[in-house]
Amino acid sequence: MTKQYSLASILIFLFSTALADPVPGEYFREYTYLERFGEVDPNSTREGQAAEMRARAMRERALEIASIARATRAEVSVSYWGGHIGTSGQRFRINGGDWIDIPQPKNTPNAPQCYYRTILGRATVEVPLADLKAGRNLFQFTAGPQICYSFNWGFFWVYEFTVRLYYSPPAEPPGQMVSPAEGAVIGEKPRVTARAWRSATPISHVDFVAEYEDFNWEGDGVFRQWHYVIQRGRLAHHLGTATNEPYEVTWDTSWVPDQEQPVRIAARITDADGLIYMTPPVGVRLERKGRSVRLWNASEIPQAFGVRVGNRKECRINIDEDISGAREARLVLSTWSAAHAEEIGLNGHKLVDRVGLVHNYSFDSIPVPVGLLRQGPNTFYIFSSTKEHAAEVNWPGPALLIEYGSPNLTGQSTGVARVPAVELPLFWKSGLRDVEAEVKAVSKGEAMVIARSPGGLPLHAISYGKKEDFRSQANYNSAVAAGNPAYYARKMRGTKPVVVFLGPVHGQEVENIVGLVNLIHIAETGKDYLGRDQSGLLAKLEAARVVIVPIANPDGRRRCPYESFVGVSLDEMTKYGQG
Repeated sequence: MTKQYSLASILIFLFSTALADPVPGEYFREYTYLERFGEVDPNSTREGQAAEMRARAMRERALEIASIARATRAEVSVSYWGGHIGTSGQRFRINGGDWIDIPQPKNTPNAPQCYYRTILGRATVEVPLADLKAGRNLFQFTAGPQICYSFNWGFFWVYEFTVRLYYSPPAEPPGQMVSPAEGAVIGEKPRVTARAWRSATPISHVDFVAEYEDFNWEGDGVFRQWHYVIQRGRLAHHLGTATNEPYEVTWDTSWVPDQEQPVRIAARITDADGLIYMTPPVGVRLERKGRSVRLWNASEIPQAFGVRVGNRKECRINIDEDISGAREARLVLSTWSAAHAEEIGLNGHKLVDRVGLVHNYSFDSIPVPVGLLRQGPNTFYIFSSTKEHAAEVNWPGPALLIEYGSPNLTGQSTGVARVPAVELPLFWKSGLRDVEAEVKAVSKGEAMVIARSPGGLPLHAISYGKKEDFRSQANYNSAVAAGNPAYYARKMRGTKPVVVFLGPVHGQEVENIVGLVNLIHIAETGKDYLGRDQSGLLAKLEAARVVIVPIANPDGRRRCPYESFVGVSLDEMTKYGQG
């Protein structure tokens, strides 16, 4: 049976990009499919894993919709990773209807499919309301071929998708913004408040959002918009969420850029039945006293901005103003699988080894010593020798946030981050990359990964000497409580002692990493990194079973931009050591 669409439905569908995403004054309900899945080009001829994926291509995914009664229009928002570079034809259909293109990022110099991209809930397209029905709706997604950098494996991931049904607004709106007032001037960390007064149905929560210019975490290439992303059906990177009266949050504007245009703030009020109302906005101006924050976006962003097997790629960030008054800076970027990176830096200086996760997206803010900044072009770079998945930089590339004036509101100086003025000695190996290189060179000892950090980084342990069987019958605490430590370990005469070296648990304690990396080198070669004979120390190591964990907090080390604190101010050291 052929479906019939009204002229109004066709016009809405054709001009859907102008209507996508809720705007103030609208009333709607959302239904979200939360299971992540991948889709492959069904016409790919690649064998192996791609062939296995083709067998599962275009699988039907069911989403229950309670009712479409009184709905006036509908749209679908998709959260997705663009997948293998160049993948085109990313589409979906509903209940066997026509295929609908998933929106791609805006403002790319060339085809958006040729840039890495992750868009979370802001790839929104109007769909014909007639395609939907009350009850079980079947969605199918598909991918097309790679139109650039092809290896014959079009593929992408869908993290989640949401059906949004719109309704005519009620005669009496269920709430409104209270503060700040229309036309108000806001400063640092303003309180934002709304009132919600639905009596028939309790209020579940209130999300606060704002329209302003900021880094494009959304990944759609738009810098001034209502800023938020959708993760697991909830808003993130927004002003905040309140679940109880008074519905109030504090907006952390610490790194929000200065605004040339007014900021608009609105509340999204959600009741217990899932109905959402977006209040009319209030327009305010952001004015700071004693400080300023400027945003500088990237240019010359390469296609396929990912690195592996010894590749290095870069882009430019042009700072078109005097930076002599800069006090702090942040490099912000959206990545995918950037835990596979080995060096991320600015102007030839490494900032961190890596950021993010393996096989997933990440939003990161990396401290930048202001001594690295240059008026004019600045070069961001990323490098990796991994043979695993490439470390990808998502569109629209990285950006710099630079703070001028007093860096905090307490009147205390935090100092100026500077690159150490001294050349580091050959033995000074304090970075995650140094640890990885030393672990890879281990041949006399046994290297193992004993855990993964929350950020996906390996926790290495290197052991020397045979592990003996102590015939343990209980843990140490139980053995002591029983009055006989032998229950924990029955050590015979001549048993070698076991010595464990645990590396730093705080990311800024770089000198401890230096010591343990050098100790591993001595255990392997009998010499230190200056080439001096250390046979005496080696003999002591061989007289024991030694276990070395060179760093216990790789995530913390990744976030500390310094290899050494020589030449760095006391205030700067305190900031990274104590916050």
